[in-house]
Amino acid sequence: MTGVLTSAFIATREGVVLFNQTAPEPGHRGTVAIPFLASLLNAYPTQFSDSLSRGDSEAQVVIFGFNIKEILRTVAFEVLGYNKQQNDFVQVPVRFWKDPVGVYDPVDVMLTADFKKDLDLWSLCRYFGINVNPDELARSAEQQASLARELVVAAQLVIQLYQDT
Repeated sequence: MTGVLTSAFIATREGVVLFNQTAPEPGHRGTVAIPFLASLLNAYPTQFSDSLSRGDSEAQVVIFGFNIKEILRTVAFEVLGYNKQQNDFVQVPVRFWKDPVGVYDPVDVMLTADFKKDLDLWSLCRYFGINVNPDELARSAEQQASLARELVVAAQLVIQLYQDT
């Protein structure tokens, strides 16, 4: 049904690394997903609610990443599957994977469904003058995080948050 997270990289807008892990061997359930989940829940304890209700949580931080909602869902299902196979139990808040607040894909923010018929991530990179090596991007969570950060900054998707602080 879902994959297994083999690497994850989280950095702030300024490039400060908050989390960086790669599985030594792909395919082991929970190796990266559990520390990734724990890192986000420890850093932002009220970001993800245990309830399906939309009004019960507010974003502590805005999280950007390519296909980030699908990644969070994959992490959740991986950890839930881990819970079924192990004697220990890792709590997964329901709003970590179901309509998480403050979680966005920069491409989805910038391009509507109609625009996506003709434009894509590479179009945005060309438009903003961002040089990308597709091979490196495909293999590196750090490169993906860096590109997402560059696009967010170039499109000024979080400028208001930083002007207010």
